[in-house]
Amino acid sequence: LPGLAAAAAAVVYTARANTAKSDDALGFELDAIAGAVLGGASIQGGRGSAAGVFLAVLTLGALRTGSILLGVSELYQRMATGAILVAVAALNERTAGR
Repeated sequence: LPGLAAAAAAVVYTARANTAKSDDALGFELDAIAGAVLGGASIQGGRGSAAGVFLAVLTLGALRTGSILLGVSELYQRMATGAILVAVAALNERTAGR
């Protein structure tokens, strides 16, 4: 199922961009990792839910779109995504220890 979702996303992205280059999605790694961690998937293994990841990706997308509309530089957008990722990972570690 994840492979099918990745293939569908690749087709949609290629159709939208009207091109298929090997480095088209360069830089999406941070967003993918942040979406998974925000969705509840543990970096060290564990369980997460597809619904949680979906909501996390929607939240990150809304934050990204809002910051674009506000004219925030992409550098600061990436910094905010990284800060959110570190905060959630630290919170996961703290709650996992209990």
